[in-house]
Amino acid sequence: MNLDIFIKNGSYFDPVQSALAKGNIGIKNGQIVSINGKDSDDNEIVIDAAGSIVLPGFIDVHAHMRDLELSYKETFASGTKAAVHGGVTTILCMPNTKPPVTRPSILVDYINRARTAAYCNVGFLCGYPTDTRDLKLLKEHGAYGIKLYMERSLEGIDWSDDRVLADAMSTIFSAGFPLHVHPGVPHSREEDGLKYLEMVQEQKLSPLQAYSRLYTDEMEAASVERLFNLADGIVKADPAVKPWIHVCHISSRKVIDAILERKPRFPGKITSEVTPHHLFLSSDMHFEKDVVAKVLQPLRPASDCDYLLQQFHAGAIDMIVSDHAPHTAEEKLVPFLDAPSGFPVLDIYVPLLLTCFGSRQIPISDVVRGGCENPAAALGMEGKKGKIKKGADADIVIARKVDPYIPTTDQYQSQSRISPYEGAHVNLEWRITHVIVNGELQVEDGILVGQPSNRLLLNRRVTLE
Repeated sequence: MNLDIFIKNGSYFDPVQSALAKGNIGIKNGQIVSINGKDSDDNEIVIDAAGSIVLPGFIDVHAHMRDLELSYKETFASGTKAAVHGGVTTILCMPNTKPPVTRPSILVDYINRARTAAYCNVGFLCGYPTDTRDLKLLKEHGAYGIKLYMERSLEGIDWSDDRVLADAMSTIFSAGFPLHVHPGVPHSREEDGLKYLEMVQEQKLSPLQAYSRLYTDEMEAASVERLFNLADGIVKADPAVKPWIHVCHISSRKVIDAILERKPRFPGKITSEVTPHHLFLSSDMHFEKDVVAKVLQPLRPASDCDYLLQQFHAGAIDMIVSDHAPHTAEEKLVPFLDAPSGFPVLDIYVPLLLTCFGSRQIPISDVVRGGCENPAAALGMEGKKGKIKKGADADIVIARKVDPYIPTTDQYQSQSRISPYEGAHVNLEWRITHVIVNGELQVEDGILVGQPSNRLLLNRRVTLE
């Protein structure tokens, strides 16, 4: 067969054996059409992957692409370039943009911006709309779920009111959406400032340690348990409702324990995610500038990192996500409490995962499960993405082990160049050499060679014009 791309001599991740296996991969018309086939002089592109590993394209269900009025931080072009640069072939965009993606008209604008600019597959979450009739339209236009920020509503809704929150949750579940939740409780800026100064000046805590005590693990766990309790009440009132709660960026032992305790008796589905920074960075670490590592949920003590790693390995946490959150240096390098939360990571995402999991003796099967297979299943694409097998979409990443190096932000494709991984002197041991998205070569020998295209990932049946 004349193939578009033929990958030979590599060690690919075999989903049947759940391990690396030697073999060749044939790609044609955007799909994987052969495993262990023979090379041919007629193949258009031949990639010799000898000495490399060949993995499914990683799927990141939690990334902030900004754009709209925040294009100075990141655009779909720069953000998806960063994604493929780091081995990610599919992202799910968060709705806390400006304006927030809470209305059908804004979602349509957001989709159309991605349509012509994306270097990888792009899907969308939306915020909760003030007009609940818009939920139906958001679903028809392709949104994959609704995201709630418990500390602050995108549209000024009071989530501290149980009745208001329960009504919203019931409406979301009845519309057939999963609920992605950023756990937390509302905070007073003035009270936070006073407590922070006391902890830093009198108790001699570092800014990151103080911040972790402002946004405590107890608050995080209580917010999650509140949602579970409200979901129980919703189902008791209407047994036909099927709740699905996805807990974002778990940061602590208390939260995963709350999930594990409730999961067996929950009247629906609970899924969860963890970030590299909550696994591999801690509030106990020294950074050149602590503000660069400011994120919400905060970095926790190293004991929480170790526990989350154990629970991920045990299968208690479903997915790994980047929580890629770009900001400018002018915004980030200010007094700690004034700085926005988050930092970019997509440019180094898969090398970071392979390095840090490998150094902790976590098998590559766990990395693929959390970074590829489970996210594909959550998006309803288990048969098409997340695995290297015949008939699947040709989303493929090739990585090679190299001498340890410190990743520098001057090589990022992201517009944001503020990273705690550079300041913490994290040494990476892998590089991405090739990335294929839907059968199209996007990265070759570490260089971006692809073009933006319509790579929309829309969970809908109607045509958007």
